[in-house]
Amino acid sequence: MGTLMDKKAILSCLKALGDESRVRMVMLLREKELCVCQIKEVLGISQPLASRHLSILKNAGLVESRREGKLMYYGLSEQARTGGKLGLVQVLNGALKSDSVVRDDRARLRECHPPHGQSHKKARRGPKGG
Repeated sequence: MGTLMDKKAILSCLKALGDESRVRMVMLLREKELCVCQIKEVLGISQPLASRHLSILKNAGLVESRREGKLMYYGLSEQARTGGKLGLVQVLNGALKSDSVVRDDRARLRECHPPHGQSHKKARRGPKGG
């Protein structure tokens, strides 16, 4: 497992997770890498708001991004998947895996259309379990 986080990193993560939409995003990104358009569709929020939330999560080191053409894809960071931030993600998962909002988000994600020209199979898979 990764290194322990210092107090500043812990506080940064906790602040980032202090918003329900950002917590829902982390729970979705546990499933697989997603583009902003998929996240906004599942959460029912605007693209600028989704991007702002993702930026906060990225600054806290919980998510990472990559560009593919015009699309931005987000996934859990290495630290959130296997490193020092994994514990926070595991606590969220344990506390919220049965939550009705999180369950509904997962169901909407299954129905969510992939970005134009992409297939569901092309997206990289996130970690399972936890």
